[in-house]
Amino acid sequence: MELNGHLQKTLSYLAQMSSNVQTSHVPNPWRRFFARTLDLSIYGIPWSAFLAFVVRVNILSRTGWGNLLDAFVALILMLFIEPLLLSIFGTTPGKAIFGLSVRTDSGKKLTYVEGLERTWGVIGSGFGFNIPIYSLVRLWKSYKICKGNEVQPWDDYNSYTIKDKKWYRPVGCIVAFMLTVAVTLSFVSAQQLPPNRGELTVAQFVENYNYYAKHMGVDFGRWSLNSNGEWVENAEVDVAWNNVLGSAERPTYRFIVKDSFVLGIQFDELNSNQVISLSGYESHMVLATLSFVCAQKDMGLFSRMPGRISNQISGNASRSHQFTEAGITFPGTPRITDTMIFRVDRTYGQKTSQQITCSL
Repeated sequence: MELNGHLQKTLSYLAQMSSNVQTSHVPNPWRRFFARTLDLSIYGIPWSAFLAFVVRVNILSRTGWGNLLDAFVALILMLFIEPLLLSIFGTTPGKAIFGLSVRTDSGKKLTYVEGLERTWGVIGSGFGFNIPIYSLVRLWKSYKICKGNEVQPWDDYNSYTIKDKKWYRPVGCIVAFMLTVAVTLSFVSAQQLPPNRGELTVAQFVENYNYYAKHMGVDFGRWSLNSNGEWVENAEVDVAWNNVLGSAERPTYRFIVKDSFVLGIQFDELNSNQVISLSGYESHMVLATLSFVCAQKDMGLFSRMPGRISNQISGNASRSHQFTEAGITFPGTPRITDTMIFRVDRTYGQKTSQQITCSL
């Protein structure tokens, strides 16, 4: 009798385990989809940081092939990060928010290798390796499998469970998405800061100038400013001239320097006593002003100063205008008959007070 009792318990336990293996796969496609999407957003943050601060790519302007590359890199990061999370915590940030967890059939956490195999299955069978069109087909088939209360191919030997379906879990997902967006926006804001701050040498000003030119997509073709603030030509650069911006005019920059630091910048037109249209110099005005002014302490991480300065100068160089931004006064006039057509000056008052004036 006692032996039969133990046998019945064992058979009951095995039947329960078998039942759990078949049913523990969470037939809730949208919860799983949003958990996965959140995880991918988090996995992509290191790549965005690399682009923003190492490669110095304007992440806000990425489209087309750039976005496709970002999606592939996110999957690669997921392939190596997710198995580590599953082996340590048995879940991922997105899954944890929705109360989801992954275990082996015996209830243990996956090893790193097991997690790697599972994640590879998700990337191939679930995302279709992010191959256009094919990925949509794989996502649709995965949705139908999950909706049909079937086990996904990458979970054949795993137990995928959900703790509960409480109302606050979708809210938590929305908050987490907002946080990932906030992190990305902080990267975008940080990219508006020039590489050099405070008092600038000529070389530092030029580095700021070239940084903003690249960030704003201003292309001078084969020409660029060297560390002395002089235009130099690189004949090895292959240029489609019809796509070059700001190449119609290359003004000669003059620097007012004291103790190796720049106190003022101006650029000149070589021909004196000539009526000059300033519209051809808008790109240079914007770049020179941002390079000098945004290096000052008034420029913060989330400052909108660069956008306001660009908007005020762009389109206004050919007509009378004036604006003041954080102690910066920029008076303008439609045309000028003089050798000096643009100037940025900094004059010091008592102690720490200072005024920056941009003059045309």
